[in-house]
Formats: sequence, structure tokens, C-alpha cells
Amino acid sequence: MSEYAIILASGAGTRAGGDIPKQFRVVAGRPLFYWSLRAFAETRPFCEIVAVVHPDYVDTWNTLMASLPEEDRIRCYLTTGGASRIESVRCGLAKVRSLAGESSDPVVAVHDAARPMVTRMIIDSGFCLAEDKNAVIVPVVPVSDSLRDVKAGEDESVPVDRSYFRAVQTPQTARLSWFEKGYSLPTKPSHTDDASILQDAGYPIVLIKGDPVNMKVTTMMDFLIAEALLTDRSDF
Repeated sequence: MSEYAIILASGAGTRAGGDIPKQFRVVAGRPLFYWSLRAFAETRPFCEIVAVVHPDYVDTWNTLMASLPEEDRIRCYLTTGGASRIESVRCGLAKVRSLAGESSDPVVAVHDAARPMVTRMIIDSGFCLAEDKNAVIVPVVPVSDSLRDVKAGEDESVPVDRSYFRAVQTPQTARLSWFEKGYSLPTKPSHTDDASILQDAGYPIVLIKGDPVNMKVTTMMDFLIAEALLTDRSDF
């Protein structure tokens, strides 16, 4: 079965500071988005990669890719995203459908470029188990911090048992037709990731072991951690 990866690099990334979105900032000598492309290209060499970029930053993407050494210019298909993550995923899915053809139902992994340290094990497990388990595969990690429920207000917050909770990561992997059905439905506030959308569409979810190193780069501290970890990418 054919495989596709959608790399979402279309966000504004304003929380990290700086004058360009965080996915274009240089980390360990390469743009942040490059590391996700490389992870998928090295782990699944036959996987087709679709990158989703904000329309205002297509030239920035092309300039950064052209500036890389030739051996680092990973082949991918570029498409433009929308005003939200949900709209950008839809754009990526449309590109995959145009590449795969109407009669094909490939396995698709949707991954945030802001998670540049994604491991080979997570990528492999997603593609293999999506087909074997016939489910949506979602990497998760235990929550290490204590948690409090503030629904009644911060002054009336109550502690909750963190053992019942997991932090969700990407890539989230399923069949293209499942993504298409899920993303054709009306959105809800609870739709904060692909799994929540596909679960509401009626598809089964299987949680797999994620990795704390597969962190989302958001703050300046995160960039410092990513710089240290990505300096020796062979560890992943």
C-alpha cells in the first residue's frame, strides 16, 4: 500500500518570537521544517511527502530549500494551507488525493513541522499499525505534571488523577478515505487534532507509545532544547 506524509508548516508560530514563523527558523544548521522532512524520508524512503505552507511564505520555503546542500534537498510536493490547522490539513489531503488518484486509499501520516525530533519508531509504528490494526494510530506520552480541573473556576479547582491522561503527539496516521470523511464533517471546539476529528467520524483509535523527545517546539526554551538534540540527529 502506498504511503504519504503531510507535513504541516503553515502556522504563524508567533509564540516563539522572531520575525518569521518558527518552522523557518534555523535550528542545528537547518530550517526547523527540514528535520521532519528528513525523518520521514530516511525512515520510509518510498513515502511521498506533501508539505503545506502558508501562501505568504512559499517564496521563503523555496529560498531555504534552494540554500541547502544538494544532498539535503528532500523531494516533496508543496501546497498552500489555510487560515487554520483544520483548513491546512484539508489542503494537504486534497493534494494527496490528486497525487494518489481517485481509486487509491493510501495510508497517510499527518505531522506538525513544529515536532522536528519525531523518531523513526513513531513513524514506522504509525504506518505499519494503521494497516495492521485498521485504526487511527496516535502516539501519546504520560503526563508528568500534576493536574487540576478548573471548570468551576481557579478558586474552586480540584486535583485530578493524571494516570488517566495522556499527552497527544503527531504524526497521526490513518487511511486517506478516513481523513477525507472526518474532515468533511462540521468542526467542533473539541477537534484539536486529527484523532478527535476521525473519532467523531466513527473510526477506531489506537494509542501507541510516543516519545518525550518528540516535543512541540513553541517557546525560546524549546528552541534551545531542539538545538541541542538536533545537533546529533543520528540519535533518532
